[in-house]
Amino acid sequence: MLHALLHRVLVPPHASFANFARDAQMPIGIIYNAAPPNKTMTNEQWLNDAQRNYTYIERALGIVPSWAVFSSWVKFPGRVLSVDNALGEDYLVKQYLWLHRVQ
Repeated sequence: MLHALLHRVLVPPHASFANFARDAQMPIGIIYNAAPPNKTMTNEQWLNDAQRNYTYIERALGIVPSWAVFSSWVKFPGRVLSVDNALGEDYLVKQYLWLHRVQ
């Protein structure tokens, strides 16, 4: 219902949804990830794409969720925690916190 409603208004759907949620005092939650990987994509490329996605949503579109979740249904990220030779999902969390200046 909400999806259909958003496509009938004159402003972009993401702005309508954010305004609706704000007016209704409803928190927004977003699951951040990247597009399904192609055959040559690396773990680091997937993580960078996921980072680019949340940066775009929050900076360019101006939608900052009350809850941000990092999840994937594909083979990346290959690990939860970074190790010396490979980044993990914790990299996304650290970069997200840095974006919001949380230490």
